[in-house]
Amino acid sequence: MTRVKTPLERLLAKHWGSDPNKLSLLIEQRFGVRVEPEQLRAASSADELASALKHLVDHPGRLERVAERLLQS
Repeated sequence: MTRVKTPLERLLAKHWGSDPNKLSLLIEQRFGVRVEPEQLRAASSADELASALKHLVDHPGRLERVAERLLQS
């Protein structure tokens, strides 16, 4: 059974192949979370990165809501 991806996972997956510096900047600008490019390189997948980001913030649900809005625009 395949797990349904969250909005944050889907959004990160869209940008997963990009330069880590660009992805780091996107995350900081859109979500207000500072992530070093080295941290991005350490993640083996967009899903793993999404999980790591959720552990960096007090309100992980906010990340999902912002991602959902970005996916709709």
